[in-house]
Amino acid sequence: MNVGRKKLKSDQMYLRLALFLAFLFQTTLLSAQSVADFAPLVNPATLGQHVEVLASDSIEGRETAEPGMQKAVSYVEKQFQSFGLKPPFNGSYRQEVPFVKWNVNSYDVGFGENMYEAGKGFYMMPPGHSNPLFVSGKAFWVCAIDTLPNTVNITKQSMVLLLTSHMKNITDDSLNNLINESVKKLSVSKVAAIVVERNFDGDREKRQIRRMNSGMLALVKQESSAQPPVCHISPSVYKDIRKKSKREKGSSSPIIHLKENFTIKINGYRTTCYNVGGILPGGDAGDQYILVTAHLDHLGKRDSVIYYGADDDGSGSAAVMNLAAAFAEAKRQSVVLKRSILFLLFTGEEKGLLGSTYFTENPPIPMEQTVANLNIDMIGRVDTVSRKDNRYVYIIGSDKMSKDLHQLSESTNNTCCQINLDYTYNDESHPMRLYYRSDHYSFVKKGVPAIFYFTGLHDDYHKPTDTADKLDYVKTASIAQLVFSTAWELANRPDRITVDQKR
Repeated sequence: MNVGRKKLKSDQMYLRLALFLAFLFQTTLLSAQSVADFAPLVNPATLGQHVEVLASDSIEGRETAEPGMQKAVSYVEKQFQSFGLKPPFNGSYRQEVPFVKWNVNSYDVGFGENMYEAGKGFYMMPPGHSNPLFVSGKAFWVCAIDTLPNTVNITKQSMVLLLTSHMKNITDDSLNNLINESVKKLSVSKVAAIVVERNFDGDREKRQIRRMNSGMLALVKQESSAQPPVCHISPSVYKDIRKKSKREKGSSSPIIHLKENFTIKINGYRTTCYNVGGILPGGDAGDQYILVTAHLDHLGKRDSVIYYGADDDGSGSAAVMNLAAAFAEAKRQSVVLKRSILFLLFTGEEKGLLGSTYFTENPPIPMEQTVANLNIDMIGRVDTVSRKDNRYVYIIGSDKMSKDLHQLSESTNNTCCQINLDYTYNDESHPMRLYYRSDHYSFVKKGVPAIFYFTGLHDDYHKPTDTADKLDYVKTASIAQLVFSTAWELANRPDRITVDQKR
C-alpha cells in the first residue's frame, strides 16, 4: 500500500511539473509575440484591395448620404464583422447620423428679382433644421461682429448685418467663434444674420462653396435650439446693399433701410448616413480606448463625373481596415492588449467634420475613457508641393496636448519604422492650419490628445483624377505600420498617457 501511495504522489508531482512546464512554454511563446510579429500583416496588397473597392465606379465617389456612400458603409461593416470585432453602437456596427440637406438650387438670396449667384456673391450656412425658411425685409440692424451687444432691439428688423471687414488679423477659427456667438445672441429673435466676409475668395470660402455646390449638409439639431439662417456675403454685395439703402435719420440705432426687400429663401429635407466602427476588446484596462480613425466620405459625382477619392481618404480608410484585421489576428493568436481599440470610419468629413462631431456628441463610450485618437487622412501620395522622397509622413498634433503622446510617437518610429517624421504642418503659423481641418480635431475639442497622419497635397487633390492606380502602396503600408505600432504601444503601456497641455 505504501509503495502505491508513493507512486501516486510521484505521478501527481510529474503531472503538475508537466502542466507547469507546458504553461511556461505557452506563456513564453505568447510573450515572444510582439508588435513586430503582426505589423507585416499591414501590407501593400491588402491596402490596394480595399482602395480598389472604395475608389471604384460602383461606389460613385462616396458622397455623404448618397447611394455610393451607403455601399461603402456596407463594405466596411462586412469587413469589421469578418474580423470578429464587436459592434459598438447598441449591437450595431453603424451609428446613424441625421442630416438636413439643401441643394444649391433650393435657396435664393437677393433684392426682389435681382438674385445673387451662389458661390460668387454669397454662400449660406445651414440653420440645422429642415423647416422651409423665408426671411424678407427692408431694414437691417447693423453691427460690427465683435461689438454685438447681448441684447439687441431688433423687433422691427428681420435681419442683422454683422460687419467683419475691419477685422484684418483675426484667424478663421476666432472669426468662426465670433460668428457662432453672435448667431446665438440672435437666436431668440429668430432673425437672419448677414455676415460680411472680409476675404470672401479665401480658402475657407472656397471650401464652403464647394460644399454648397455639392449639396449642403448640417447635423440635425433640436428645433428649439436651431440657429437662424446665416448668409455670408462678399464686400461687393455689401456695397450693393448700401447703394440701395439709407440710414435712418434721427435714430441712435444703426439701422439701414432698403429700397426693396432683401430676401432669403431656404428649402431643405432630412436625410441620414452612418459612421461605421468596430471594437477590439482589451484586457484589464479594457474600459479605456484607443481610437483609430479615418473618413470614409468623399465628393461623390458632379453630373456623370466621379470624384474617386482614392487618396482622400480611401488610403486612410483602407489603412484602418487593414490595421483592424492585423489586431484581430493578434487576438486570434491569444494576444490580449491591455486597452481596447475602436476602429472608426466617419461620414461627412468633407462637409465640415460632421460625422466625427456627431460621434463626440453622442459617443457609445465615455469620452473621458478615450486615451488618444490616431487619425489617418491622405497617406497614399507624395506631396508634389514640397517633397520628392517618399519615406516621410507629416505628423500633426502629437505635441499639442500630451508630451507622452509625442514622445511615444517618436520612440515607436525609431524602433519600428524609421520614417522621416515631418512637422511642417504642425506649426501653428502655417497658413493651411491643418490641425483644425480633419476629424481628429473633433476629439481635441473634447480633451482627447490626437495625432493626424498626412502626406500632403498633390495635383489630383479634390479632382476626379485622384484614382487608385496613382497611390504608392508600399509607402502607404509603411505609414500604416507606424500607426499600427503606435496604437499597439498606446494600448499596452502600463499607464495611460497624460494630458498635460491645454489644446
